[in-house]
Amino acid sequence: MTLSAETLQNTYPLPAYNYRVTIIDENSSSTINFSEVTGLSREYNTVTYKHGMSFAFGYMIIPARIKPLQLTLKRGVIKNSSNASYLDDWFDSVKGWRSLVTVPTRDIRIDLCDTLGLKLMSWKVIGAIPVKLAGPDFVASGQDVAIERLDIIAKDLEVDFN
Repeated sequence: MTLSAETLQNTYPLPAYNYRVTIIDENSSSTINFSEVTGLSREYNTVTYKHGMSFAFGYMIIPARIKPLQLTLKRGVIKNSSNASYLDDWFDSVKGWRSLVTVPTRDIRIDLCDTLGLKLMSWKVIGAIPVKLAGPDFVASGQDVAIERLDIIAKDLEVDFN
């Protein structure tokens, strides 16, 4: 049976190479090109509960608090890029922060796009804080592209399927 082009388009898995990353500040947003985004997952801590008569009832595994999201963003280093200073400024804004109430967090939206660049679905990382900004590895015998890495921890993840 031959499937129509529309049926294939609506039922075939989406390719993961065409996406857009937008970091949302209180006053503005900045779309930055990253070559890799990993860690978009939600996970619960668990508690193992044993009743006093566990020999008779066994044990239960109960979901506890949700674990913080750990996201890694990688991008190629570009000469004279304003986005490089944006990430560095964001990282520096958290440095030495002492108030537990008003830590400067940002939201990050990752949009999976079609071939025209239109959003098909998106993931919104809520309350993100940069915890590591690493420069490229330098290897004299290699020919790899210079890649910088930004590790982020965040409160939660929302998925929008529209």
